[in-house]
Amino acid sequence: MQFNYNGVRLPLPVNLHVRDMTFSNTLRLIEAQTAWRATIHQYPGLLQVSFMQPENRKK
Repeated sequence: MQFNYNGVRLPLPVNLHVRDMTFSNTLRLIEAQTAWRATIHQYPGLLQVSFMQPENRKK
């Protein structure tokens, strides 16, 4: 599996304690903790993290 990302990378604090959990369910736990800052997309052979775009500051 490959991993890539797009957008401005920001810290994504995640806290996980799992045992006997599928990869898909583990990803759901991660998504629940990171949805405010990034989205995770899973494609065949690829895991992609899309970080939120920074807001434009008004001058």
